[in-house]
Amino acid sequence: MNLFITITIITLFSLSPSTLSHAPTTSTNSTHCPVNFNYVLHIPWPTDDCRHSATSGNPTTPVTNSTACCQTLLSVFGISLAHHLKTTSYFNLPDLATSTACLTDFQSKLNILKLPINLATFCFDPVQFVISSNTCAAIRTVKDWRQKLGKSTLLDSSCRNDLTDLTACANCVDAGLRVHRQLLALDASFNLAELVGSHEHLS
Repeated sequence: MNLFITITIITLFSLSPSTLSHAPTTSTNSTHCPVNFNYVLHIPWPTDDCRHSATSGNPTTPVTNSTACCQTLLSVFGISLAHHLKTTSYFNLPDLATSTACLTDFQSKLNILKLPINLATFCFDPVQFVISSNTCAAIRTVKDWRQKLGKSTLLDSSCRNDLTDLTACANCVDAGLRVHRQLLALDASFNLAELVGSHEHLS
């Protein structure tokens, strides 16, 4: 989850105004997803990572490289959450029903691209995109982020340039990895403090 938050922040810096429209997509469920996945159909991304083996036409056949596919899908899904972060200041979705609705909408776009019909459920657990104080040092909002990491991080200075430039992109990725290490250290300290607090409470 620490890495996903870092990916979301990097994606936020690289979003162009035209990447996403503001209108949310709707799920067949009673709960609506607050983000729009239409961009999945229009931006270039390596869909081949998630296609079936060339010898199979069965939509339930596993993809050739599931690790690469799921990592690619995480980045693509992260675009929507980066937009959600920009408009709400929350890194993740409000509850399990909303997360499930969003994954259903996301899968519907993958279906249009003729990708396997179960990719979203294969790669993701809806719980992982729900706001929680139990992960990533309890960073849930932009305010939490700034309180833990400061008002400005390496991402602010390294990811605002044109990321189509390979050098600028590499610098941004390097900054993301450094911030990721900071988050891991914060999370370890936070979990230790929580554990100590629990023991003291039980004593």
